[in-house]
Amino acid sequence: KPNCLRSNEVAAKLQVNASTFNRLINEKSRVSTAMALKLSKVLGHSPESWLAMQRNFDLYEARSKIDILRCVPVKF
Repeated sequence: KPNCLRSNEVAAKLQVNASTFNRLINEKSRVSTAMALKLSKVLGHSPESWLAMQRNFDLYEARSKIDILRCVPVKF
């Protein structure tokens, strides 16, 4: 596989510990702004796109866990 990289190789390119990168890819930690900058440089795409992916994932997770049916909108 010509484009197959091991996670420890990617971690080295990101200048983070392999455990840090493994937590990220195993959904145990979030993409921070600093990590978004590093991911952008090493893997491509803009930092904003990495942060947007994190935000979308967070929203997906929240929607599956939080019941908002009894929340009442404020009338302005």
